[in-house]
Amino acid sequence: MKLIFLKTQFNRTSIRALLSSLEIRLWRDDGNLEIEVMNLSDLNRICGENIQDNSVTGSGCDTILCLSFSSASRIDFSELIHKVRESNWQPLVIAGGAHVSSFLSDAFVMGVDVAFPGQAEESLAEFIEKSLGFSESGRKKWFAELRASAQDLREIVKTRPELARGMMLDWGFLKSENLILPGRLQSLDVYPCLPEKNPLIGPLEITRGCSFGCAYCEIPRKFNESVIHRSPDILIRCAERFGMWSMRFISPDSFSYPWMSELFEGLAKVESVRDIYWGSFPSEVRPDSVTLSKMQMVSRMCSNRNVVIGAQTGSDAMLNRIGRGHSVEDVENAARICRMADLNPLIDIIVGLPGESEEDDQATAAMCERLVKRTASRFTMHTFMPLPGSRMRFEESGTIGKHTLAFINKYRGKGVVQGNWEKQESLATQLRDLYVRYGIIE
Repeated sequence: MKLIFLKTQFNRTSIRALLSSLEIRLWRDDGNLEIEVMNLSDLNRICGENIQDNSVTGSGCDTILCLSFSSASRIDFSELIHKVRESNWQPLVIAGGAHVSSFLSDAFVMGVDVAFPGQAEESLAEFIEKSLGFSESGRKKWFAELRASAQDLREIVKTRPELARGMMLDWGFLKSENLILPGRLQSLDVYPCLPEKNPLIGPLEITRGCSFGCAYCEIPRKFNESVIHRSPDILIRCAERFGMWSMRFISPDSFSYPWMSELFEGLAKVESVRDIYWGSFPSEVRPDSVTLSKMQMVSRMCSNRNVVIGAQTGSDAMLNRIGRGHSVEDVENAARICRMADLNPLIDIIVGLPGESEEDDQATAAMCERLVKRTASRFTMHTFMPLPGSRMRFEESGTIGKHTLAFINKYRGKGVVQGNWEKQESLATQLRDLYVRYGIIE
């Protein structure tokens, strides 16, 4: 049996975690399981040429195509699955990731045969183990049954909006072999940071999950609002094992990591490590977790000079509405402390939040102006997107307020404002159109 994982620049973290769990639980030298990681161009070539060479793709009945994607990548993956279905090569298509976790009904309509919402290290390994337990003929029959039942689900979901909506809100809404519910990891230390055979070197996950439950975010739902960390000694050994020289990390709030000092001191002793990046993408900082001692530690022991601070809005009323759990004062204090530690604050702002009033807009623009003048802050602007796993998924996106837009126009091209808010506006529209298409909203 062969597993093919599709690797993109956006899903490498998920693929690394899944490969690590499979290596620990299922790797064997008997030739019964082969794992390959491909990029999009490889898969497009296979589909386009209708390759039937077993040395490249494996036989149709014995190949599983493993996908992981977010809502922002939905269109690209939908097109890929369509190409797979149109080709002579017919693997079993399984999928997980943020979009699958949040919008199961759409995943099946896209052409997915088996869905893995939530944390899939345990559930995927169990599914593959079950697959390996069949004879080749038995596996062929089982995969055919899974494809047929997935096709039945597709037809049902297209005509029943209540089912499409129910499968967004509750993973237990559907009882089917096509839905594999997640296990629950108690610690990130259960599996290695990187797989041995396909390491895919990149930022290391140090924290998974978030307990704050911001209304625009789908991370708390995906991980059941639990928060788990990876121990510093595991991270240090990984750096040594793979000779890593540039250390970046993944965390929703890197300053909440309990062992910053131990990790930095340990990595400083690893011969290969030249640079440590902390508090920069993809490990931003919550304003209320900022302290002078932590900022000074980053300034002294890390290579990044910018620290990304998640403000999201300059209105206390909007901060309360979206459930951020901090104040505007916390944001300004965090930027001030950042400067005290000789670091540059880079502030995240979300424009077009649902229900944003002109007063909220004025407050955001005013906060941004104060931060420019007092702390020489810079800003990354994002457009609100109604992510299917968030509490605000069905709310109407707003537009950029005139006061915030004036701020953007004033500083655009001066190195103060950056971001892909215009592209995100288009993605937000696509998501709402998707909900309308399913009859979930009007």
